[in-house]
Amino acid sequence: MISPDGENAFTFGDCAVIPEPDSRQLAEIAAESAVFHQLLTREEPIVAFLSFSTKGSANHYRVDKVRDAVEIFGYKFPQIIHDGELQVDAAIIPEPMNNALVRTNVGVIWFRVHVKGRPVHVAAASSGANAIDAAMYLITTLKEFEAQRNSRKTDYPHFVDLQKPINVNVGKIEGGDWASTVPAWCSFDVRTALYPGEDAHDGAREIEDFIRKASGNHPFLSNNPPEVEFNGFMAEGYELQDGTQAELMLREAHKSVFQNDLNAVTSLAYLDGRVFVLYDDIPCLVYGPMAENIHGFDERVSITSVEKVTATIALYIAMWCGLEKI
Repeated sequence: MISPDGENAFTFGDCAVIPEPDSRQLAEIAAESAVFHQLLTREEPIVAFLSFSTKGSANHYRVDKVRDAVEIFGYKFPQIIHDGELQVDAAIIPEPMNNALVRTNVGVIWFRVHVKGRPVHVAAASSGANAIDAAMYLITTLKEFEAQRNSRKTDYPHFVDLQKPINVNVGKIEGGDWASTVPAWCSFDVRTALYPGEDAHDGAREIEDFIRKASGNHPFLSNNPPEVEFNGFMAEGYELQDGTQAELMLREAHKSVFQNDLNAVTSLAYLDGRVFVLYDDIPCLVYGPMAENIHGFDERVSITSVEKVTATIALYIAMWCGLEKI
């Protein structure tokens, strides 16, 4: 990553290839990142081992792994300047949020429903079972599931005033092979949401239970139940703690640029801020410009808003990190 002024380069050693590296693997990842950084930039590398603890501020087996990795790294590569374990103080993610800060955010589940039919020639259609018709029946019943989920909004203060905080969206459907055969198969993809604090696996079981019960009321599906596949997001929602130092400083920067107070909102879209808040206990400020028709063919943002949000974030970083005289 290159800093905005183009003066500094940062190399991040991600663990995506090895989701649960041990201490020795972490040390090797750090060493390889340092070598790559030096080859790429011709700069002497300085390595920071990141965790959700700073020098023993938290106790957890994952913190222990990082702490041990620092010790291994220091023994094997004493010539490379390094420090750890270190936790970042806060994170900020620019997202189109209509000049607002996200206070709370839904979780997201993706699932796919596979329906099998009984294919016959269309001339004898009544002797077969149309998978597309059966799938349409399930899609219709999912509106009942959506209504049930939204009836619980009164248990969540940030959602109670929203008309429909939980959306069940059938975003893709495919099925059949050609027009002259009763369809043998149909699959459709669905995206739905979780309230903050709900467990994603509990949500998945609730979906499976609903589909099973709905199928039991269908003459064909009752004996030929569909398959539910969880094929993407299984992500829990979060709530940003109010009044952190990071938020107060962003509020100050926002007011300086916009000349009004920063509003906090509820987001019904998936946000990466959840990763920092849920798994690292780091306040993550999701904040950004005015936008219209998000995910539409004519999605757009306000240039004026982008300019002001950029100025706000720049001021926030300067306030948080401090400035040095050149």
